[in-house]
Amino acid sequence: MHVTGGIGQPDKGLKVVPIEFIEAWQRTGWTFGKTMIVFWAVLLPLLGIIYVQMERKAKVVKRGNTAGNIVNQGRFAQSGGWVYFSSNESGHTLCKKRIADPRGTFLSSTIKPRYINVLGDWVYYSAVPGEISLEGDSLLHPERYLYKVKTDGSEETRLNDHNTLCVQVMGEWAYYTSFQGEAGEYHLYRIRVDGRKKALLKKNVGMDACVLNRWVYYGKDDGLYRMKINGRGSKRISEDQARCISVVGEWAYYRKQAGKRGSLHRVKTDGTKGTRLNHDDSCNILVGSGGIYYINGDDGRKIYRVLSDGTGRNRITETRTRVFNILGDKLFYVAEDEEAYWISLQGESAGLQGRVGL
Repeated sequence: MHVTGGIGQPDKGLKVVPIEFIEAWQRTGWTFGKTMIVFWAVLLPLLGIIYVQMERKAKVVKRGNTAGNIVNQGRFAQSGGWVYFSSNESGHTLCKKRIADPRGTFLSSTIKPRYINVLGDWVYYSAVPGEISLEGDSLLHPERYLYKVKTDGSEETRLNDHNTLCVQVMGEWAYYTSFQGEAGEYHLYRIRVDGRKKALLKKNVGMDACVLNRWVYYGKDDGLYRMKINGRGSKRISEDQARCISVVGEWAYYRKQAGKRGSLHRVKTDGTKGTRLNHDDSCNILVGSGGIYYINGDDGRKIYRVLSDGTGRNRITETRTRVFNILGDKLFYVAEDEEAYWISLQGESAGLQGRVGL
């Protein structure tokens, strides 16, 4: 059957469905309207899923270190098979080495580097100029600045001019907190990795603000808070006095401060299902390979691990520990002697350990 393009002239390019097929189709109860309803009912959710996945992919930015490691002073970072760190043996300056190599490489003239991030060809970190004589707590030193240096040790550059803590590099931006000595508060800043466009995002957020792709989590004396990464929309999600915050997925893990002690707790990021996970004096909390890790002040500051629901408690190290980070399947820590060590967490090599040293 053909339709005509003009009087008496068939249009050979346009064919229509035979009327017999349409009538048979309609006898089944499937009308055009019903078909379109089903079509859109299937297509619209599918388009929504595709949109959400594309949006998530677009918002994922590369990081220089995990937020959990940074909140735990960021003493170790890893990239391309190299571990970046500082230790007493290195003179408390920035170094890099491969675990299997006997010697490492010095990268910086600064001292006491913390919050180490490695992204591309650059290392970003907080440190004090080498010519300064340090006494007491170096973290709150007014001349602890934000630096960057190439991974080969060249082009060391200072990026700001005030106290810098909890540095988290994401894409082209570095987020950090700064101790304001006169007010006794920590403010959250953002600056481009080339040192331009420094901006104050939020005042009084505590020292260890945990910055993720879209959100910032921070603890104050009156609770645990969440806000948008631009510093707006701050909301309290727990009334606990939260410290040592580590956020993974839909859960925030933290130390609930109670006087001089603090136990391990978790709460959903929407503020629901707050739960205590242990009774140990828990600090330096970090979610990593195989569970939740923390330093147990009730057992000589040794490292312990529990599962995400608080069960399966066991001791990981026998050494008094100052601070630790997790890189892949290895836990790196600084012992009481200020030397750096590592221990394997998973697989056949679980329990294998060694010294990072130079």
